[in-house]
Amino acid sequence: MVMIKILTKLCFLIFLTSSSLSADIIYVPQDYQKIQDAITATNESDTVIVTPGTYVQQIYLAGKNITLSSLYLLTQNSAYIDSTILSYGLNSKNTIYCGGLDSSSIIAGFTIGSDVLVCKGIECDNASPTITNNVFKTRNDYGILCRESSKPIIKKNKFTNTHSMYYCIELRYGNAIIQKNIFNGKSNYYSSAIKIHSNETPIISSNEIDNFEIGIDDYGEKTKIINNMILNCNVGIRSVEGILLNNTIVNNVEIGVQNVMQGIPNIMNCIIWGNKKDFNGFFSISHSCMWGCLPYGAIDGGGNVFRDPKFIDPSDSNFRLKGESPCIDAGSSNSDLIPKFDLEYNERILDGNGDSTKLIDIGCYERNFVNNPAYVSGKVTLIGGPGSVTDAQVGIGTFCHPDIDGYYNFAISAPDSFYSVIALIDNYLMQEIKNVEIKSGEITQDIDFNLEYYNPDTIVSTLPDTLKFISDTEITRELIIKNISLSDIYIRWIQPGPMLYFDDENFSVPYFIASGDSCKILLSLLLTTGSESNELISDSVLIFFNDDSVKIPVCIDLSIIDGIEVKKEKLQAFYISKNFPNPFNLHTTIELGITSKSDIKIDIYNIIGQKVRSLKQAGLSAGKHFIVWDGRDESGNFLSTGLYFYIINDSYKNQVHKMLLIK
Repeated sequence: MVMIKILTKLCFLIFLTSSSLSADIIYVPQDYQKIQDAITATNESDTVIVTPGTYVQQIYLAGKNITLSSLYLLTQNSAYIDSTILSYGLNSKNTIYCGGLDSSSIIAGFTIGSDVLVCKGIECDNASPTITNNVFKTRNDYGILCRESSKPIIKKNKFTNTHSMYYCIELRYGNAIIQKNIFNGKSNYYSSAIKIHSNETPIISSNEIDNFEIGIDDYGEKTKIINNMILNCNVGIRSVEGILLNNTIVNNVEIGVQNVMQGIPNIMNCIIWGNKKDFNGFFSISHSCMWGCLPYGAIDGGGNVFRDPKFIDPSDSNFRLKGESPCIDAGSSNSDLIPKFDLEYNERILDGNGDSTKLIDIGCYERNFVNNPAYVSGKVTLIGGPGSVTDAQVGIGTFCHPDIDGYYNFAISAPDSFYSVIALIDNYLMQEIKNVEIKSGEITQDIDFNLEYYNPDTIVSTLPDTLKFISDTEITRELIIKNISLSDIYIRWIQPGPMLYFDDENFSVPYFIASGDSCKILLSLLLTTGSESNELISDSVLIFFNDDSVKIPVCIDLSIIDGIEVKKEKLQAFYISKNFPNPFNLHTTIELGITSKSDIKIDIYNIIGQKVRSLKQAGLSAGKHFIVWDGRDESGNFLSTGLYFYIINDSYKNQVHKMLLIK
């Protein structure tokens, strides 16, 4: 690590020496009072050095590839970054505009923006500069905006005061490299550290993102998200069809990784842990660490770990791996995108547990090479059933497989102490041997397992065995699910039929149920208009757990569903369309058309029938109109994720439409 730093400084000095032989250095304010005047006076490859001070100026960099920097460029002293401030808050303009530049153009060593002045940062318009070693404090807009075919290199910057910045970096088009930046936010409702709209192949690697509404908001199809730490956001990563490789995504308030579109993001070598809900949507997942089991609908690429990743000190935001972590040497190197270094610039693909095999770790940190590991050996025996003992897994941290005779031997780099060793295989009861002592350089022998075959016909029971909506007008029923097996289970998903709704706001999947324990879920009838029929209809709800499922019959008497009465003067014939977008996050638009002047009121209800908002429009003329709802209730408070209904009645019947708010 020290050698890398020395080489970096030598390369930097060589750059300065070679540049000084062929280009001029202009100082502000010594040579020119204004930065723009100095830039105008430059030739290709010249350097403009800005000495400490606050410069409230707008800067245009267009057509000439130059270096614009503070004295940090000459000294590597970060104090010059803090003391050289660029900001501009007039007419909603950016502080620095870049056009027609390539990567030889450098912007380095500034504080851009301030804690009080409303301003924008750097705009790249068909420009590809290198933006490095800056601190961004821009307010109420973007830090860096990339348009058209911009391909900037954005690295080693810090973004602070971001509670008032919508997007620290927004890539609307183009192909950026966003690398080794630090983003510290304050979870503003609209804020994202990085927002991507480009369908090219941007690379987001080795960044630290903390406390945003959305850490990385990626609507591209080819984005590569590699080696990042993302924590304490509302949503860690929102991805459409990108590649997520060796990221650590932890402690996010609502969702770790979200997919709201039709694509399937590819997740490999990632730790997704400690989030309220680790996943939302469909993914392809391999060699990754998560709670409980794969999410419902996931494509299993193999090699996944469903145990505590064993961080060193998560309470102090230390998410490096302990020696007994199951993520050590548990990743896959089957990708051309495997990073050469981890988040701290340590070499990747080391022998982290001392078994003489170099494998990449899961997550953004690599465990160091081990010289003197401890060893544990023994035998695994399968009793009473089929299967190959070589499919068994045994270990303290990373699992190993026994040989064909059941014998195993594994290495571990954990401190000398007492640990639990576990062994497991499908359709057999897991066995745990506690208080096994290990010592560095020694072998703990004869830790033997006898795994008993267990494959019961029935694993869960439900109460009631049939859910009935026939006795009154209550629209919510309780269902109790009990684990009657000898093994722990995880509920992966609850799929209600078309007449039912399950609100998972307070029921995050996977949901753990220990042997003999139970859980309670609430199912509701979807609001509908009344029916004069006494017909009984059937529906069902599917409970997915582990690799199995159970189907619960549902009986519904349509005559008890009265819907929500809307007392309103009847309108002339009109139409009301489904809202768009749906699902929605910030706002949604309802389109309607009327044939004569009317007063319009659209009432919005939650899933339990409570009115949460009325959207009123008085004296609308005949024709097409658009009404926008911002996801707030009558008091102006943002509502939580869930299903909502909007209702209006025409001359013949109530019209009810559903919409899904996702935060």
